[in-house]
Amino acid sequence: MIYTAGFLNVRKVPNPIAISASMPDTVHIPVYELLTPSEKLGNSRLKLSVAEYARIYHKEVLSNLTIEIVSTGICRILGLRSFDNLTLVSWDRDLRVKEAVFSHRHLVSKWLRDKGLDCIEWFGRAC
Repeated sequence: MIYTAGFLNVRKVPNPIAISASMPDTVHIPVYELLTPSEKLGNSRLKLSVAEYARIYHKEVLSNLTIEIVSTGICRILGLRSFDNLTLVSWDRDLRVKEAVFSHRHLVSKWLRDKGLDCIEWFGRAC
């Protein structure tokens, strides 16, 4: 299983890896840069809807990736033998997007599920 979570849960999740360009000062985990929002999107001052953000993120980030690229890169960084029992971590919400509960990790999760992988948000599961 692949999980997603916000930085608030980073100490509770299995094999965390950040998919955001920054993280809280108190968190020190590896970053998988290929899933971070592009610099253009990250620096956007526009108030985007989830649909607008998703369209741009898909175009600039996800459309350039394959499961093989992502799984190989993350497994290499985390020292895992398989793309399983890991957690993609990002901020709990993206302040540039109007809807307060949105995070780009939800787009990554859906992308992984669309590719046939099990990926769900972490809700206090035991490691």
